[in-house]
Parts: sequence; structure tokens; C-alpha cells
Amino acid sequence: MAGHAKSFHFLLNAIPVGHHLNPYTALLKLDGVMALVDALTVLKPPLQGHSLIGGRRRVACSVIGGMAETKK
Repeated sequence: MAGHAKSFHFLLNAIPVGHHLNPYTALLKLDGVMALVDALTVLKPPLQGHSLIGGRRRVACSVIGGMAETKK
């Protein structure tokens, strides 16, 4: 993934379990956004705020994908 660092304006992350988000935030360009779809209960390891602030990156979330009603 290092070869794609700072190359995406937008990432759609639909992985439904807790996972390491920091490598994905490194893929975002300046002012890039990663949208998380589904309910994550735990972020392990925690998201590194300095990588978001320094690169003016954002993470947006929606829990709609985790609702039982949408899985039918």
C-alpha cells in the first residue's frame, strides 16, 4: 500500500469488523475523506489523530450498514 500513499481523494471502507484504519488514512490525499459504512464497535489500534490533522484528512461514519433491517 505504500506505493499508493496520498493518492486517493475518497475511500469507501465497508469492512464490518474492527480493523486497523491508520494504513488506510495514509492513502488519502490532502483534504481526502474515508467513509466508514457499518457499525464498528472497536478501533484497534486507535485512529491516529495526527495523521488526520496533519494531512487535513477526514473520517465520516454511517451505521446504516449494520442495522438488521438493511440486511434482509
